[in-house]
Amino acid sequence: MLTRIDRGRHIVAHACGVARAAGVTIGMDVAHARALLPTGNDRSNSGGEDNGGVRIEPHDPQRDAAALHALARWAVRFTPVVAPDPPDGLLLDIAGCQRLYGGEAPLLRRVTDAIASLGFTARAAIAPSVGGAWAIARYGVDRAIIDTPAQLCDALAGLPVCALRLDTPVAVALAEIAIERIGDLYALPRRSLATRFGGDVLLRLDQALGRAFEPVDAVQPPDPVRVTRAFDGPVVNLEGVMLTVRQLTVDLHAELARREAGARRIDLTLDRIDTDTITHTVTLSRPTRDASHVWALLRPIAERAHLGHGVERITLAATHTARLTHQQARLDGGDDGDGDGDGDGNARGTQRNGPRLDKHVGRLVDHITSRLGPQRVRRVLPEPTHVPESAFVSRPIEQHVEPHTSHASHDTHDTRVVDADRPSRVYRRPRPVRVILMAPDGPVMSMQHDNRRDHRADDDTRIVTTIGPERITTPWWADAHDRAAMPVTRDYYKLQDATGRWWWAFREIETGRWFIHGRWS
Repeated sequence: MLTRIDRGRHIVAHACGVARAAGVTIGMDVAHARALLPTGNDRSNSGGEDNGGVRIEPHDPQRDAAALHALARWAVRFTPVVAPDPPDGLLLDIAGCQRLYGGEAPLLRRVTDAIASLGFTARAAIAPSVGGAWAIARYGVDRAIIDTPAQLCDALAGLPVCALRLDTPVAVALAEIAIERIGDLYALPRRSLATRFGGDVLLRLDQALGRAFEPVDAVQPPDPVRVTRAFDGPVVNLEGVMLTVRQLTVDLHAELARREAGARRIDLTLDRIDTDTITHTVTLSRPTRDASHVWALLRPIAERAHLGHGVERITLAATHTARLTHQQARLDGGDDGDGDGDGDGNARGTQRNGPRLDKHVGRLVDHITSRLGPQRVRRVLPEPTHVPESAFVSRPIEQHVEPHTSHASHDTHDTRVVDADRPSRVYRRPRPVRVILMAPDGPVMSMQHDNRRDHRADDDTRIVTTIGPERITTPWWADAHDRAAMPVTRDYYKLQDATGRWWWAFREIETGRWFIHGRWS
């Protein structure tokens, strides 16, 4: 529960669900509200809470505005045009974006579910106008989708006139003549409305119905961290260019440290006088602002750069950044560059082996990537699928995002590998085999390979041990890719032949055919 001072009185500014259930209302005296709260639930200005308790704190409007602006920045992942609507709303212009999510309904569901995952309770609506969506989201049906102006007119007709965002005196004046619903305004002459109540009523009504334009002051993305050095004239000396690039890495380090961030991607741009500007990109495996590491990656690029008839300007920009966690590594308080060592890459203090290994492995990956190219350095990642041959995929290293970075979302690969008994080698394509069973559903007696690459002709195909089955099938919620990879149900068995080797085989339930899918080394 939040409080504020009004004419010397402490009153309730905002109340949570627990407080409202106890009878607390906005504008009530704090002393009265305390009396209504359950005993022991008041922990005023304490930062602690009882079970289901209420914490009473003074209302800070600036803190709310900053949090709403941060939430608007977060919502840019759904559409590029997002504006905060103080004190508790967001306006999202989704024109053209709904096709990326399969329609307006899936997009609306994804937005509300994402906001709920942050711990907020949200009401949402989609309408052809800003004012219409504002009114329906606050006073109409939750998660309503209005497509046409006629539907919008009908949806607004039953809402109170305060849904038009009118000033309180105007809303009170309309209530005095029994105009309580927006639909009551439809039948009144527009000239008389403007004469008696002012032009604001007509403006808000037209904005709600989509007849008047209403701009959206969208939040702007932060400017990339950029440092630039312009020369008095064209420079053709390679040593001068390299010296400038190295100094720019130091300047970039200082700017990143000021923003408490690390770079994930750095662009080196050379403006030449006789030809087009050239840009070289360096992608890092983990956020860093270590000037020495960045210079080690940019140095071979600068050495091979074609200067033409001279370079007029050099720019170094960190186009992708992430916030770095604070870790004390030096007693003198010096900045370590990337959170786990000093500026020269030497880890100091009481750092554990884990972060130090991550740092040096990341630098090794960065050096290899800068020389071979980002598409040639790949990592194996697990996939959330039941199909064994599709359980792991190979992706470029630059698509991986550390879990602690600010890019949360779509690029983070957080699928975990479950503890299952799987062979050390799984074939990309299952290989057909012929088997003899003791009974129709009994253990395997012998196995004959159609492909002899992994089984010599003189090997004994007699099976001495059969373990299983383990049934694996494609679930009903699987996508088309998984269904195409495994269209049938499989019963997997562990088979040991007379030579002691273990095989991973399965039988297709629908067809009865047998395949070898892997083996233990």
